[in-house]
Amino acid sequence: QSMEKTMDKKMAAELLKSGCVHVKDLYSRKKTDFYHSLPMKRSELFAEKAVMGLIYYLVPYIVIEFLTVCVGAARGLFSLELMGMAVKMLCLHLLVYLMIYFSVVLVLCITGNMLMGILTLGGMYLYGIALEFVLAACGLTFLDTFIDKRYGIMAFLLKDASPAAFAFSLADAYSAGHAAKYLVALVILIVVLAVLSWIAYEKRPSEAAGRSMVYRWVAVLVKFMVVIPTGLASFIRRQMEGQN
Repeated sequence: QSMEKTMDKKMAAELLKSGCVHVKDLYSRKKTDFYHSLPMKRSELFAEKAVMGLIYYLVPYIVIEFLTVCVGAARGLFSLELMGMAVKMLCLHLLVYLMIYFSVVLVLCITGNMLMGILTLGGMYLYGIALEFVLAACGLTFLDTFIDKRYGIMAFLLKDASPAAFAFSLADAYSAGHAAKYLVALVILIVVLAVLSWIAYEKRPSEAAGRSMVYRWVAVLVKFMVVIPTGLASFIRRQMEGQN
């Protein structure tokens, strides 16, 4: 089990790395000018990078899985059931890969430098947990009848509001045998992230490299999402200090 967790962490690191490698050139004005001067549409560049990222992920995965099956067959553990499980895991991991890949690509397409990209990516993966913590603290501080149990919107923020948390919830549901709704939601999420990533890449100005945020309305949205919960958390902290 510890080995599985280690493999999951390594796979997550490789997924993040794959997304960063294939669109990190957007942060360099020289590289951006070079790629945008090529006789190719931006949609073609986006598709080429996405396909290359998919190949870089699938080829090593399939090779390792084939070798694993061969080792199992040599030890007399080969069966059609195991092959079916291997194919299912391949499809499941592929869907998780696409979700994480396009989430990283989307963040890199709407930010203009590496620092803001790292902060925005961290916010995407931790925002739901942090917001749930603030709302729970607000309930415990101001509501006498508040029950500190995770259900409804609180459970969603904690377990499903970020790609990483959603992937872990999917793994738990798959182990329990009721992952159908998660798989449907995962496919929809992949399509949404892919379309948003493509639009952000297609509409991104070449001179946007170096800015904090490429699109002004995204900067306003991010500021709104950060300032209000941060102010509320600061107010709660002061209230708790006053009570103590």
